[in-house]
Amino acid sequence: MREKIQHILFQNNDTLFTYRDMFYHGDWGVLMEEERNSYLCLGKYECVEFNTYFNGVSYGKWRQYTDIKRVHLCVEVEGTCNITLCGYHLENDIPIRTALGEKHVEAGERTSVYMEYPENKEQILGFEIKTFGEVKVFGGYYEGEFGEKNTKNVELALATTTCRKEEYIKENVKRLKVGILDSEEDMSSHFKIHIVDNGRTLKREDFPEDARIYYHSNKNTGGSGGFARGMIESRHQNPKATHVLLMDDDVMILPDSIFRMYVLLKHIREKYKESFVSGAMLLLEEKNIQHEDIGTIDDFGSFFPLKPRWNHVWLRDNLLNEKLYKRKNMYQGWWYCCIPMSVIDKNGLPLPLFIRGDDVEYSLRCKANIISMNGICVWHMGFYGKYTSYTQNKNNSKMTMLGPEYKDTVFHCSISCRLLKLVAEKYTSDSKNLMNKKQYTHLRKMYK
Repeated sequence: MREKIQHILFQNNDTLFTYRDMFYHGDWGVLMEEERNSYLCLGKYECVEFNTYFNGVSYGKWRQYTDIKRVHLCVEVEGTCNITLCGYHLENDIPIRTALGEKHVEAGERTSVYMEYPENKEQILGFEIKTFGEVKVFGGYYEGEFGEKNTKNVELALATTTCRKEEYIKENVKRLKVGILDSEEDMSSHFKIHIVDNGRTLKREDFPEDARIYYHSNKNTGGSGGFARGMIESRHQNPKATHVLLMDDDVMILPDSIFRMYVLLKHIREKYKESFVSGAMLLLEEKNIQHEDIGTIDDFGSFFPLKPRWNHVWLRDNLLNEKLYKRKNMYQGWWYCCIPMSVIDKNGLPLPLFIRGDDVEYSLRCKANIISMNGICVWHMGFYGKYTSYTQNKNNSKMTMLGPEYKDTVFHCSISCRLLKLVAEKYTSDSKNLMNKKQYTHLRKMYK
């Protein structure tokens, strides 16, 4: 079967306009707006490359995690141009470009051009357009060929916790309503949004009218408790969610990041079906810089990113970001973290406590295998100066006592943390039993 795996994107968000190298390289052209749709207008003898963080295909990752067999390109253009299919990989950390096919196009009106990538082992796939006159590029998409036997039913629930950040959460829900729920994609029928309001400053009327958007007023149980409530509601929605995407409220996101992940989950190989899916955190202050995409914790309890601070305007950094990074004690931040419901059923809910490192604790508790991919990301404010060393050490001590998986992670703890461990063991044991309607009602009351 053939299915879209990602759309070709332009930087049509005002805050992204100066970051066009995350979308395409080469000549600037002119980005035009027409009835809420963008298109790129190029002059004669210009060249643009769609091999970027958002418009390159992470073909190496798709081959590893799914049974994808071929990739097809559909690009809509008007004018005379050559379209070249390209593949990219690293040799001694130097990007190598390979031309995989070419088509000459003479289109007097808006035309869809279809091309197929030949069998290859490139890490990233992309394409180039070279013009012989004025050319308009309206966008398009990539398709993947998959085996039907491995296709899974995915019901994706987004759980976002907010506390007095009204403008952020309203804008994000609006963007997802337009980009996913109102789209013609199959995903629109298999995606629901749960808004957990810890600050109780919002009401249902603040969000678009849609049966797939749920609002939950909640006790201020911290981010961890809010996400736990989101998991509970996702578990008991109809139909039951197969995956829960945890996402911070104060982020900026492109809906296509979620769309790509949804298709990945539909075709994921059996051995990876209980993996977490990571969304990278890019900096709102410097939108081309990656702060973290999967983290790790050392033997002294310090958190640090598993990958360097890549600059996603550079092809080399995008290729290096696609390498497989493995280390013990890996975790994924809850600015964007997708967790299979089967994993939640096995390991219980996050702790309803005000602690930094709730996402770390849960990743380690679940012994998470974590998948990441270029283009699956959010933008979030950096954490500089947000936490003191006292806060860090206090939270590390709490996590140390939560289970044997932490014994090699942090060496120091206080006696009071032993009480926390007993509470945590009882809570996580009880919260595994989410299937029971009576227990579900009881758990919901904890948060109201």
